[in-house]
Amino acid sequence: MESAINLTCGLNCIIGASNTGKTRIAKTVEFACGGKELPFTDKTAYEIAQVTFVTNGGEVSLSRSIHVQNTIHVKSSNPMIVPGSYSVSSRAGKSINTVLLALLGVESTRRIATNETYHTVAFTWNAIRHLMIVPEDQIGRARPSILFPKSTSLATLTQSLSSLLVLVQDEKIDNSIQTESASERHARRKAVEQFIHQQLDDIEPRIRHLEEMRHIATNEGKTIHTYLEDLHKKALHVEQQRQTLLNRDAHTISHISQLNQQYEHLEVLIRQRKVLISQYESDAARLDLQLQAMKHARTHAYPATCQFCHSPIHMSVPTEQDILIVSTEIEHIHRIQADVETDLAILVDKADEVQQELHLEKQQHRQNMHSLKSDIQPTAQHMQQDIEQIAHAEQLHAEYAELIALHARFNKALDDAGQATQNDEKYKPRECFQSDF
Repeated sequence: MESAINLTCGLNCIIGASNTGKTRIAKTVEFACGGKELPFTDKTAYEIAQVTFVTNGGEVSLSRSIHVQNTIHVKSSNPMIVPGSYSVSSRAGKSINTVLLALLGVESTRRIATNETYHTVAFTWNAIRHLMIVPEDQIGRARPSILFPKSTSLATLTQSLSSLLVLVQDEKIDNSIQTESASERHARRKAVEQFIHQQLDDIEPRIRHLEEMRHIATNEGKTIHTYLEDLHKKALHVEQQRQTLLNRDAHTISHISQLNQQYEHLEVLIRQRKVLISQYESDAARLDLQLQAMKHARTHAYPATCQFCHSPIHMSVPTEQDILIVSTEIEHIHRIQADVETDLAILVDKADEVQQELHLEKQQHRQNMHSLKSDIQPTAQHMQQDIEQIAHAEQLHAEYAELIALHARFNKALDDAGQATQNDEKYKPRECFQSDF
């Protein structure tokens, strides 16, 4: 069901008999613009409230579902209004507040004053919605005026008057005239003092260190500059020691790598010799068993027939020459085995020597690292810290003095500002309205 209202400049009144839809129109417009009260229930079969504003720049339509109440959909042929989905919350990134203010020709960034010290807040549709649609039951109220929300109090009166100033005469608050309250001035003074004291606290230890260095230099009959030069020379000497140690350790690490490779190669050779000796022992044992059998065969005759199948057995008796050949082969194997065992002993001794040398080189490497980490590096770092602190500490005296002077200037400026603010003119919105209002 559609209703159309033609508005004119000034106050527009919707008048009619009871139960003809006057209140429904007002509630529908208010709900479509972000109000909380539903204009109708499910029993009416209406689900969407839609209001179309006909402006000089085109039509702007706002529609809002009673089921998805946080979103308002905007269609626009007015180039000043961007179509899309907007939130009813004024704090949202894309709020319907910007659309409604644009329809009134008010920038969304407009701010209004809320107290006599010109403290400002954002100007929103909610601040003036009571002026757009005034329900029948609010017309004859005694106080406050319908120009203000029904809930207006002394605390919110200034803000309501400021909102009215925007609509009546497009009043703008200049941020340059905003003044500070006593509590704000006190908080700012505390923040400045805290910052300065923090800077002073940070500088104090470095200044004390500089004084200690100056005292040491004085005891040695030097100025802080000559003491700094000596520190540079000592630091250079320590750095040369560190580099020499690193070069020596690099050679040690290279030698350790070579010894590891050599030891691994010796282990392979030792395993090979042990396998050969085991094979020679097996061959000698096999031939010795064969030799004993041949000798036994010469003194004990073989049976002529098989004891199991009774077949005839034809086997010649070993000769002395056969026994001599086997004996010679056994002796040859024992000689080769002895040579391999001698070679094995040499390899084992060599591996022991390499392992001992490897142990010494690793120990030397550990000593190098310990000396580097425990002696050279801490000394170099300590000297470098002294050099850096002395080099920076000289300028700290000037910085320290400047902070003290800055502290005094800030305090004076705050005192002057506080005294001047007491005489500043307070914001009185009633005095801002034109005389004919």
